[in-house]
Amino acid sequence: MNQKDQGFVGKLLPVLLSTGMVFGLIMLSGQFMEILRTREVINQTARAYLLEMETVGCLSEADSEALKKELAEACGMTDISLSGTTVQQVGYGERIYLVISGNIKQNLKVQIPFMYEELKAWNIPIRMKWISTAKH
Repeated sequence: MNQKDQGFVGKLLPVLLSTGMVFGLIMLSGQFMEILRTREVINQTARAYLLEMETVGCLSEADSEALKKELAEACGMTDISLSGTTVQQVGYGERIYLVISGNIKQNLKVQIPFMYEELKAWNIPIRMKWISTAKH
């Protein structure tokens, strides 16, 4: 009656493996949330500059450099390009464009506890186009 169960490890191993893999996926999803937070910071920064563009009618050279600097420092963007952005002043009611493209480098730590761990660099291309009208 009180014999040792020979299959205990065989029954426990799949549970431990699946628990470790779920824990690894939870940690990876947390890192993906960081990417979404960074994208939201980029959106907020772009929105602030678009509001400034509405009052002036274009993106000035000084604002262009400030935007690039802010995106690089606050968001870690590289290879920032503003081509397609309205840089010549337009009249009241005309369309203005703010086009931002670049890359975000994210280091993802992929791991399954006690089994697998790897650090992968991931370049995420970002391209956004904001459209509004001049209100100056």
